[in-house]
Amino acid sequence: MGSRWDIRNEGGAALIIALGVMSIMIIIGITVTALALNSNRTVAHDIRLTEAQNVAEAGVDDAIAVTLSNYNDLYPGGSYPSANHQGDGEPFFEQPQRLDDAQGNEVGTYQVWTKEDPDRPGNVLITSIGTMDGTNLQTSTVRVSVKYTAKVFDYALFVGDPEQTYDNPSGFSGDCVPELNAKAEGGNVDITGNVHVNGCIQINTSGGGMGHGGRGGGMHHNQGTVSFLSRDGYTDTVTYTDTYSGDTPDGNQPTQGDEIAFPTVDFDSFDNVVNVDISSNSVPSGVGWSRHGNNLSISAEDFQTNYGSYDAVSIRGVSNAELEIEITGSGSSNNPWVITPSILLPGRNSGSESTIKELELTGPGLSYQPTNGIAIVSAEGEVEVGHGVVVGAPGAGALIYVTGQQQESEFEVEEGAEIYGSVIVSSNEVELEGSGGRGCGHHNNQDKQVSISYDPAFLDSMPYGWWSGGDLTAVKENFERG
Repeated sequence: MGSRWDIRNEGGAALIIALGVMSIMIIIGITVTALALNSNRTVAHDIRLTEAQNVAEAGVDDAIAVTLSNYNDLYPGGSYPSANHQGDGEPFFEQPQRLDDAQGNEVGTYQVWTKEDPDRPGNVLITSIGTMDGTNLQTSTVRVSVKYTAKVFDYALFVGDPEQTYDNPSGFSGDCVPELNAKAEGGNVDITGNVHVNGCIQINTSGGGMGHGGRGGGMHHNQGTVSFLSRDGYTDTVTYTDTYSGDTPDGNQPTQGDEIAFPTVDFDSFDNVVNVDISSNSVPSGVGWSRHGNNLSISAEDFQTNYGSYDAVSIRGVSNAELEIEITGSGSSNNPWVITPSILLPGRNSGSESTIKELELTGPGLSYQPTNGIAIVSAEGEVEVGHGVVVGAPGAGALIYVTGQQQESEFEVEEGAEIYGSVIVSSNEVELEGSGGRGCGHHNNQDKQVSISYDPAFLDSMPYGWWSGGDLTAVKENFERG
């Protein structure tokens, strides 16, 4: 009897244990199922939230596209809805806009509002709410601060206005006008950022020309390099509309693209401007000016002493003489003298001949750091950035805009010059000469380099309303998800 009871007791214990294990397994199964269902719901929610964000971003892009096509109608004179507007601003579309997929099925809808960005004056704050319809309604809000600006300002170097009629001047080396001519004979030309030429690109990196037994019997140049580089995190391009010839550059390769139009400049829109009027035989008032015939010069130190309290200096010729203006470095390469006002060359009066033939910045010892982001705006004449001159700085880019509004305007950068910002030139020829030719070997390799690096800081510093027209672009400066 005793052994039978032992067997029964052991069997009962095993049954209890089995039931316990089964209960635990059921509880675990229920828990795992609940977690899986909750996870699926979370994943589904996240997917729909992401989709709603995508719809909202599509609303931002739609508003930008409509604005670029109708800017003057939507915002005449650049007047945006007030930054003090209640809520997110004025409705951009009259009703919610439907977003369809490639098969024509509705994905969701978006509503868009705009006003001037209270944190970034001159920008438009776009608020877009994307909605995913269905049984599980999901919305997402996206806010983007957008600066609408001339498309040419988005380039490190931009050459040639398609609205201009160019003559091939006497002595011009190329058959195509306008032309970007990059020479790197024994030196380097480096451009970082987008490049576009409404015309032709010519590249020369040969090392010959002045070797022993050649013309002049001078020093022999080593072969140089021309490099078109992309900024970190960007895919920058090099485009032209006519032809590309010469040597193969390093980095980005030139490809054909479409024409892009220039804006025009209202030289009377600048504030806090001092006018420097130059007659046929006198020097301007102020310290440091000297004159030899039609050539006038002033040191960077004296220029800053005379005009440093102004935002801009407007240099105008009041005679028909072809004047040449030179601002010379008054420091050293390691301790340059800094000038800060914008230089405006508004050009000749109607019916007169050229008055400003050339503006030359001569270094070393000259650093140009304009307070409002604009370094030079010229309507006529040649602009030359000489050896050892620095324009702008990393994080403080400047704009050089040679508009050609009064006549064709050439532009030249000599070896050892550095430019941070953007160079836009309406010109029959732009010459970048990283050749080290002056003195033939008396400069080191760094001196033989021409460097232009796109830095858009000037966009936030420019005065309001000084340009109009041309092709527009939209620069997204801030992005927030609500």
